[in-house]
Amino acid sequence: MDAPHRGMVDRCAPSMRTFDVSSPTIHALPRDGRWFRWRAPAPAAPFRTPLVYGSEHGRTTARLCPMLIDANDLAPGHELTSQVCIIGAGAAGIVAARYLAERAIDVVLLEGGGFEPTPESVDLYRGSVSGAPLAVNGPADLTANRLRYFGGSTNHWGGFCAPLGPNDFAERPWLGISGWPIDDEMLAPYYVRATEIVGLPHTTFDPMSWPEMSTSSPRPLDHPDLVWSAGQVRPRRFGTEDRASIVDSARATLVLHASATRLDLAPGSDRIESVEFASPAGTRFRAVAPIVVLAMGGIENARLLLASNQVATNGIGNEYDQVGRYFCDHVSTLGAFVALGGTPAAWAELQSVNAGSAILQRTLRLSSSAQEADGLPGAGVVLFAEPLTTARQVDGLRLRDVDGWMQITGSPPVGTIASILVAAEQPLDAGSRVTLTRERDALGVPRVDLHWRQSPLERRAIRRALFAIAAAFGATGHARVQLALGTLKPAHAESGSKLRADYTIDTAAVDADEFLLEPGNHHMCTTRMSASPRTGVVDADCRVHGIANLYVAGSSVFATGGIAPPTLTIIALALRLGDHVSGILRP
Repeated sequence: MDAPHRGMVDRCAPSMRTFDVSSPTIHALPRDGRWFRWRAPAPAAPFRTPLVYGSEHGRTTARLCPMLIDANDLAPGHELTSQVCIIGAGAAGIVAARYLAERAIDVVLLEGGGFEPTPESVDLYRGSVSGAPLAVNGPADLTANRLRYFGGSTNHWGGFCAPLGPNDFAERPWLGISGWPIDDEMLAPYYVRATEIVGLPHTTFDPMSWPEMSTSSPRPLDHPDLVWSAGQVRPRRFGTEDRASIVDSARATLVLHASATRLDLAPGSDRIESVEFASPAGTRFRAVAPIVVLAMGGIENARLLLASNQVATNGIGNEYDQVGRYFCDHVSTLGAFVALGGTPAAWAELQSVNAGSAILQRTLRLSSSAQEADGLPGAGVVLFAEPLTTARQVDGLRLRDVDGWMQITGSPPVGTIASILVAAEQPLDAGSRVTLTRERDALGVPRVDLHWRQSPLERRAIRRALFAIAAAFGATGHARVQLALGTLKPAHAESGSKLRADYTIDTAAVDADEFLLEPGNHHMCTTRMSASPRTGVVDADCRVHGIANLYVAGSSVFATGGIAPPTLTIIALALRLGDHVSGILRP
């Protein structure tokens, strides 16, 4: 029998079976209707491995198969065993699986989709949206921007990487529930490793330390309400770049088309005994492991916990009705345009620099003092410069229609339009939440209703940051700031540019509620990390409160959303979880 094609097959040979080779017990291998006997060598540590059999020179042979299984080929009632079961193959699941496998820990990684999306896999995400719309132009379905196949949302993310700052981890009393049970120093070494995994050129995020972006101080856009930060843009496609490392691993088994439908908790027990899965073909099977990790995203993690209510009637980990609460996102608006004059050197801080593997981009954040003074959440400003071309006339300023984020290399020339994107974090709101409906998907799992709420605080934070950057531009005497009228509600957009004589925004003329907010599609906080089960779902080690062997990975564990895009923090937390789990299994 020819060896399976490694790294590219969607399934092992149909005759492949899983055998326990943790001891030198004699096992039977089927071949052409007959049974052969084969004694397995004892490995250094117990694990289960897929074997394929064949015949060479009249002898029956067994060898390792690429660790890839299609759940459609499994027999009903099949049981997969491993040391760690990870559910979901997005950034968190892939990073955790690789990390553990490299430390000789047996992992089974189960993904609800395949290597490509299908209509059937997309439909499993379908649900209802209530509360605030998920899009400016109407309520987007829950299938939008969620990808149910290997790699998850990293298959289309923009790649903007930045860590959370110290203020994001700190308790901020003016925001109500806030603060993490860990701090930025505890996560710092994992951020360094995360940058290496993503392939970023710098392990720190101080733009003034980067030789590619060094400028003099003070800088033209310095403002007391804003602090400089930076991001690195490198969209690592885990679904393709990390496929071989999982499939060819001797310790990781990837199971595709395996959707988790239930966590099994025995009455009176504090441990998950097994996880039930279903394939698109309708086959039901189980996975059993001493440690189970949910890594399905900000909505699906909560959904599975809530749906596993056979023993715990409110769902697992939900004694205090915390599962699914505090759903939040980043909200943003393309708030204004800037027409630049003066000399090109004056606008060096606008530049984005190609650093080989990534693009380096300066950003600005609302300072901690400004947040506290006005009782605001965090907000960030990103400037994207682009040539003055295909321009149109708006209130005396030549402004181009911007249909995307534009990058340049080098200082922007005189006569450049810069678009100002302002984003804000959402304060935690217990009424913004994921719940289950009576409708069920094709696999019998209750569908989700997402009730998303916004507060005036996000718009006020955006307004404060936007006015600060407008004032900084106006103070130079070489820039004109124009509100992007398309970001205002129609009733207000007709009022014009609202510019003062110095060409900065007239702050008295713009109400905070005028801005239309776009969601960032960063689903966070629904299984919140907390010191107490009364205010969250997982502890500082990402273990579900009250359940000894169940952990959660991904942005659902964020204690607050912060202002940075979540992916780098997701990876850092997955690495930290890997350290914790490996310490349990291999003390």
